[in-house]
Amino acid sequence: MSVGSIFRPGENCWQVAQCDELSIIVDADQYFTSIREAMMRAERLIMLVGWDFDAGTTLGHPDVDDGAPRKVGDFIVWLARQKPHLEIKILLWSPALFASWLRLSNLPYLVRWKLHKRITVRLDGRHPLGSSHHQKMLVIDDYEAFCGGIDVTLDRWDTREHLDENPARRRPSGVRYGPWHDVSSKLTGPVAKTIGRLCR
Repeated sequence: MSVGSIFRPGENCWQVAQCDELSIIVDADQYFTSIREAMMRAERLIMLVGWDFDAGTTLGHPDVDDGAPRKVGDFIVWLARQKPHLEIKILLWSPALFASWLRLSNLPYLVRWKLHKRITVRLDGRHPLGSSHHQKMLVIDDYEAFCGGIDVTLDRWDTREHLDENPARRRPSGVRYGPWHDVSSKLTGPVAKTIGRLCR
């Protein structure tokens, strides 16, 4: 059976697009490192779509020093300052964002982002009662995309070992949390442009 006969746009899927390369990313240790590297490569546009978000989330491996901030809130501002042609657009589910911004550590980031002309934050709250915006996507320059189950937020980072006691698995406050398992994917080629259209 050919792929074309399985996927029927408008019937059992939204769109069909070619994927030049697909990688499965297991757990947020690998995911946070991968998206940081991709965001560093961005030249024109970063689109981040999420269900939950915390600006204090640390991206990248702690042993790697590339000169950029590790907390995603600072990292986003740093990228906008370093790359004068880069637009950064963030879409988040409004109830989750409201809850996350009640964390006092997030408020300074919201102000800094609102003051930057090339960082746009939008909230999505147009859903039927009891439903949510649960997509988690990142698109870089309409060429590279990430899509899966991992939010850029607290309590997601973990390694594939899922050790009961991992001292690196802690919130910015220092509070430890339990093991977390999830997956995402990295896609390149025309499919990323299609995912970008969905983000828009």
